[in-house]
Amino acid sequence: MNSKNFTIKKIKKRYDIQTLRGLAVLFIVLYHFSPEVFPNGYLGVDIFFIISGFTISNLLYSKLAINDLNIVEFFKQRFFRIFPSLISFVIFTQILAYFVLDHLFIYQTSLANLFSLISISNVYFANITNYFEQNSLQILNINLWSLSVQKQFYIVMPFLVLLTKRYSFKGKNIFFIFLFLLSTLFFIPNIFFNLSPLSTLFLNFENYIFFSPFTRSAQFLLGVVAMNLNQHKVISNLKINKWFLLIVISTFLFINFSFFQNFQYGSVLVISFLTLVYLTLKSDIYSNNNLILKTLIFVGNISFSLYLFHQPILAAVRNHNYFGNYDSDNILHIQNEISQLLLAIIILLISWFNYRFVEQKFRYSKFYFTKDNLVVLGTLILGVFLVLSSLFSGGYSYRDNSLKSFSNKSQLDFIVGTNYLKQNGDRCIDRLNLEEACIFNVEGDKKIYLLGDSLMSALVSGFAEHKNLKNYKIIEFTKGSCPVLINKCDFNPGDFRYDQIINIKNSKIFLGGKYQEINMSLYEEELISTLEILALNNEVYLFSPFPNPGVNLRMYRLINKSSPPDNYNDWFNQVIVSKQMFNKLNIKNVNVINSEDIFCIQKKCEYFTSNYYLFNDYVHFSYFGANKVATYLIEDLQIFD
Repeated sequence: MNSKNFTIKKIKKRYDIQTLRGLAVLFIVLYHFSPEVFPNGYLGVDIFFIISGFTISNLLYSKLAINDLNIVEFFKQRFFRIFPSLISFVIFTQILAYFVLDHLFIYQTSLANLFSLISISNVYFANITNYFEQNSLQILNINLWSLSVQKQFYIVMPFLVLLTKRYSFKGKNIFFIFLFLLSTLFFIPNIFFNLSPLSTLFLNFENYIFFSPFTRSAQFLLGVVAMNLNQHKVISNLKINKWFLLIVISTFLFINFSFFQNFQYGSVLVISFLTLVYLTLKSDIYSNNNLILKTLIFVGNISFSLYLFHQPILAAVRNHNYFGNYDSDNILHIQNEISQLLLAIIILLISWFNYRFVEQKFRYSKFYFTKDNLVVLGTLILGVFLVLSSLFSGGYSYRDNSLKSFSNKSQLDFIVGTNYLKQNGDRCIDRLNLEEACIFNVEGDKKIYLLGDSLMSALVSGFAEHKNLKNYKIIEFTKGSCPVLINKCDFNPGDFRYDQIINIKNSKIFLGGKYQEINMSLYEEELISTLEILALNNEVYLFSPFPNPGVNLRMYRLINKSSPPDNYNDWFNQVIVSKQMFNKLNIKNVNVINSEDIFCIQKKCEYFTSNYYLFNDYVHFSYFGANKVATYLIEDLQIFD
């Protein structure tokens, strides 16, 4: 093959690629349906990224070869390929959110939809959740992260193609292999921690690895390499059975091999390599008589719509179950076989409907003043209106005005739909260092530090506004999903956050978190070590596990038209080991606060009053709940001067 005269030709529609798309989206759906049964199903997204690198680079290079590459026209095509379905998805999820979500969750759903329209929802999700945490299964639009990464690739790829316009076949391969190797450097932790823009954009290293276009670019670039190799006759005509490759890929998507549990990126590397080989080979696998193949091709054809709409449907059911009962063992599972079948049918029908009447209808539209384009514009305006209406109504708070969760008299700045505080426009939770931490009552000559996870963050307003604490600076240094325990999260000796916390001196430290979600007996040594370190130069107050309703009170009332039953026994059995461990702690300068006494009397707990809710959701305090805790400490325990 003459490398200099070599031109890249347009690859015709290949059924083997549609089959692979169908397989990938099927396992993604199965993962979101049951991550316990299909733990590697999420790797279907990695396959999609490689396929995108393959198909988009071929589209661009084949047009370049015949002098028909128009970048503006390319972006127009991508717009009509993606945005009509994305807009219908936004409207769909906003309607679902009205019926199955509350406050913070509506706010997050709406912001994610808004950020997806401007192609940065991956950055937003990286700052609010870990994809592999259980609560991500309840996020209606968590799947939008990958769509934003894909759009970011579409923006960059045409310019890389123009840059390599005069490169030979060999030169193109070397260039993209070099970029692939360069992209792997972004997996090095020091790159993340030493480049401040990365640590600012992404909440932590784990989320950066998963959501970042800098790390994900490796898979798109592999797709480009596969496309180049596919044009090489000798390589692409190698005799490897594609059915065999599909079976091997399916095996790695289904089984979480123990070997890869000790090698973090092992499964990703295997899936990426298998997909590279699969796409490189020219042989197709179409057969009119193969029902499995025809089914996978059908699923592959509707894969974009199926990928979009399966998640909000599954998450809506989970949220309805979650908010509507106390059965913590079953609320996140859809176990009834008839319900499973019905859900599968609903997901397929809605996905097919969107594919047929939205995706296909507008896919080849142009930017002209036509009736179809007016429909797209009108639905976009409707989608943005629904997003903004939810944001400016406090998460549809008007649905239940009988009891209040928020104070309209407070002078503090809150994140909409939550009791988390903001300062200078930025949220106080998840600040990177103490120098940037939120400080309230800056004139105070004494210091109070609130350390812990989001539960402690929801408590800060009670301290910040209490009139008896005006002589104290209130300093919040909290991190979502991270109770302060040595060697957990980023509270490890030598870590930046660890070094800052252990240097706190001559202060009152209030420490707590969602310990009821942890078997604290497994972390007794870590807790004792943490307390001993903090108490060397401070007076430490440790909250025992807080009683909590275990369900979103507002949503329970909306769904069931009644208040939830008493859950004291369930809560007590859940935290009894932790409570016993907390009660026997005997460390100098450490005081254990029995949190049960704040909300409960004789095994009866108060989670709402005749006027307001004390909790915003199943565990986090409302404005009034935070005030109740602070008042108890000040007036009942009298622990302040």
